[in-house]
Amino acid sequence: MRITVEATIHAPPDVTFALVADIPGWPRVISGIQSVDMLTPGPVAVGTRFRETRVIFGRQATEEMTVAEIEAPRRLILTAFNHGTAYRPSICSMPTGAARSSSWCSRVGR
Repeated sequence: MRITVEATIHAPPDVTFALVADIPGWPRVISGIQSVDMLTPGPVAVGTRFRETRVIFGRQATEEMTVAEIEAPRRLILTAFNHGTAYRPSICSMPTGAARSSSWCSRVGR
């Protein structure tokens, strides 16, 4: 199964990517995320591990994720394994025709 969510953000890709790549700051900009605990010291890079606690469908869930790919300002791909399922959420940026906007898509699944 694949779930895709897309949105147009009226800001340049480098500005929006800075928010996406600031994993410790996610609780400030993503309403469902309650906390992020970094498990790997240092800047966010391939191999960075973190634990994210969020509310989804009215229930609290905690997931441990790893940064699999990071290509600023185009994409951030994570890997995770939970309840017997491996998944690979990705966040991708595609510049739109407007110079100061980008289209972001978030995909979960294969």
